Amino acid sequence: IKLITVRTTAFDAAEAGSNAAPVEAVAAAADLGVTALVGREIVKSARPELGAAKVIVSGGRGLASGD
Repeated sequence: IKLITVRTTAFDAAEAGSNAAPVEAVAAAADLGVTALVGREIVKSARPELGAAKVIVSGGRGLASGD
């Protein structure tokens, strides 16, 4: 199984008015029918999305106390 995911917060935003990126032609192989989109599933959670957080505070055994 091959899977590709892209998180929108994984890349810095481009600066306004920055130079255009070069366009390159890439030869793509024809779809031989060996792949299929089985489905898309968006997971909803009551917990905040860590990728969108500006600050993440974490603790554990290394802190040696609950304070």
